[in-house]
Amino acid sequence: MKDINSPFISIIYGPMFSGKTTKLVELYSLYVKNYGKDKCIAINYELDNRYGENVIVSHNKKSIECYCVKSMEEFITGETYNIILNAQYIFINEAQFFESIDKWVLFLNVNLKKTVILCGLDLDYKRDSFGTMMNLLPYASKVYPLNGLCYNSVNDLCNDLCNGLSKYSHRVVNNDIQILIGIHEYVPLCEDCYNALTL
Repeated sequence: MKDINSPFISIIYGPMFSGKTTKLVELYSLYVKNYGKDKCIAINYELDNRYGENVIVSHNKKSIECYCVKSMEEFITGETYNIILNAQYIFINEAQFFESIDKWVLFLNVNLKKTVILCGLDLDYKRDSFGTMMNLLPYASKVYPLNGLCYNSVNDLCNDLCNGLSKYSHRVVNNDIQILIGIHEYVPLCEDCYNALTL
């Protein structure tokens, strides 16, 4: 498989439980199969250790090995610089958590000529921009906007307003910090159900 578009930026985004990590893992597996494991690296946010250390796991339990990183700047410019140089395809999970991710993805793509495929939330639970990942949209050659299923429609709590497709991540615990990692703290909601619960 010849990558005629390399290097490029690809963004997978949407609310929680929309299949973002599943898509990232699928693409990683495809690139490893076609280009070799030594050309691909996966990076996950350090505090996302829900399923263990140094592993990215999707909700359907597919997993890949990864580097757990708190700062992209340190990973790219520190002792792990050679790891970046030797790879051609860089996969980043939970990109919204990384400070200045837009700056570092552009550095990887433009300066180091790397293909970067990243996934993350576009909005936080208040529907505010989450991090700087979405600043990369104008630079992305491939974009995967994803939706999941509204929690109300899946759990037969559907009202007449529910359209079934989740667009937002709704926090179900009382905590105001923006970064709160976990699968039990949020439910995916369509726009109508989100508005009914929050407005």
